[in-house]
Amino acid sequence: MFSLLCGEHMGWAQRQFVYADRHPAAVDCDMPGTGWLIATPSRCVMAPTSTT
Repeated sequence: MFSLLCGEHMGWAQRQFVYADRHPAAVDCDMPGTGWLIATPSRCVMAPTSTT
């Protein structure tokens, strides 16, 4: 599941859910095919596409 949250709603999510990480939204974050890269730092990445 993916969601972009404002500060007020992020505070609510922090009280309700356990999550791995968060970061300020960037251009790639809400694009179709975006995934979460568990690295240091964690970030959103575009999934590779096939050219075949």
